[in-house]
Amino acid sequence: MSADQYYAMCEQMGWEPREDEIPKDIGSLPFNSQLAVLFLNLLPDRWDTTGGGWLGKDFAPLEAFMNIHEAQDRKEILDLILIAHSVLAEHYNQQKKARDSAGKNKARVR
Repeated sequence: MSADQYYAMCEQMGWEPREDEIPKDIGSLPFNSQLAVLFLNLLPDRWDTTGGGWLGKDFAPLEAFMNIHEAQDRKEILDLILIAHSVLAEHYNQQKKARDSAGKNKARVR
């Protein structure tokens, strides 16, 4: 969702826009942050095929991506990717807990 779409949604719903909820435009981020987001999105996800859990990103192609884009401050970019990766891990863990909890509640109803 873009910032314009967010404002339109708030207007339609009669909500007051909140600064902390306004989606950031990737172009407004510092260059290394833009590269970190790009690389994180390019890295493939790894999934547990038996339990359905997210195992994280596959970092194997990261060096190639950095070489192709001639990334200069690789340590900073990697640090940013790892921060975003931990946020993704927390998100997927919460989703899995919610699914597991819903499955347990469904089983109790039977």
